[in-house]
Amino acid sequence: MKFLNMLCTLFVSVQIFAAETNKVIQHPVVPKLKPDEYALFLDDRYIIFKTKKTDELELDLSCYKKNKPDCLAYAMSKKKIENVQIEHPAMNNMAALNCAKAEGRNLLAIDSRHNEKDFCRFSDNSMVSSWSLYLKNNPVPVRK
Repeated sequence: MKFLNMLCTLFVSVQIFAAETNKVIQHPVVPKLKPDEYALFLDDRYIIFKTKKTDELELDLSCYKKNKPDCLAYAMSKKKIENVQIEHPAMNNMAALNCAKAEGRNLLAIDSRHNEKDFCRFSDNSMVSSWSLYLKNNPVPVRK
């Protein structure tokens, strides 16, 4: 009888645990975006932003003060970041690793066509396309 009670208790505990762990967390609906906008889901809401290209970098508009870039994202592009070393290039996102080495946080944003794009966000909330930051420090060699 004790064994049967223990078995019943275990069965109920497993069902409760399964019910709690199978909760579906849903993001709010992606907002409608204009062709030049991106949406980033952060802190339980979408942040919508635009970008501008400067010096081969795609920076978010919050970077620009008096029509010139003045933010951490731009400043980090001027520093030489230690080369990203990985065992096999197919296994990692080199732009995301580069972002982390630059003391940023790699985040995925979506555009108006629901394409994903990596952005590197810094402590001042400025952002730069992770790949443009990576390629600025690691240019692709030109074939002759």
